[in-house]
Parts: sequence; C-alpha cells; structure tokens
Amino acid sequence: MRRSLSRCRRGTAAVETGLLMPALLALIFGLIEFSWYMMEEMSVARASQSGARQGSTTPNSSSAIAVARQTIMEELSAGGLDATTATVTVSIDPVSGGKLLTVDTLVPYGGLTGLVPIPLRLRASASAMYEGDL
Repeated sequence: MRRSLSRCRRGTAAVETGLLMPALLALIFGLIEFSWYMMEEMSVARASQSGARQGSTTPNSSSAIAVARQTIMEELSAGGLDATTATVTVSIDPVSGGKLLTVDTLVPYGGLTGLVPIPLRLRASASAMYEGDL
C-alpha cells in the first residue's frame, strides 16, 4: 500500500510547477513593466521640472519659453526617451502678471513587454515663478 502511494506523488511537483509558473511569470513581468513605466514617468517629470526652473531664470519671456523647451528636450534625451516625439507646451500665465511659467510635457509610451495594460502616454506638468523682474 505504501509503495503505490509514493508512485502517485511522483509527478506532483512538476504538475504544481506547471500550474503556477504562468501566474508567477505574469506577476514578474507585470512588476518589471510597471517599474519601467514609473521610471520613465519620473524622467518626464524631472525634465518638466528642470525646464520650468531654467525658463524661470531667463529674463526675457520669449527666450524663457525657448530655454524651457530646449532644457526639456535635452533632459528627455538624457533620460533615454525619444525627444522628437514629445509634445512640449510652455506658457506664461497672464493672470499672475506674467510671472508664472507653466510647462506641460507629453511623451508617447510604447511599453516594455506589452503584457500589462498601462497608459500609452507619459505626462508631466511643472510651474515656476520668475525669480526677478522681467
């Protein structure tokens, strides 16, 4: 009796591994995908913040917009993102007397594995007050 029971248990480890492996792999790849997405999102946020900061230190409003946009493109490229596909909107708020520079950045995101349904765009916004007279 004891011998026949051990024969029945011989393949259970392989069956259990076969049943659990797809779920474990999906969990691992989901974590990798989500981590990659968050890293890219932080790169876009850092680029927006840096652009707003650089633009706010520029004395002329038209050159402030150009400096902010150029800084964002450089930061995106340094972060490994394709800056040519980015949409960057830089505006100066007239309600604040022209002292608030706002930057909106939108970058398409293609995903790493494609297994996890996540947003297809990375979006960040940053604002900075001018640090002096215009």
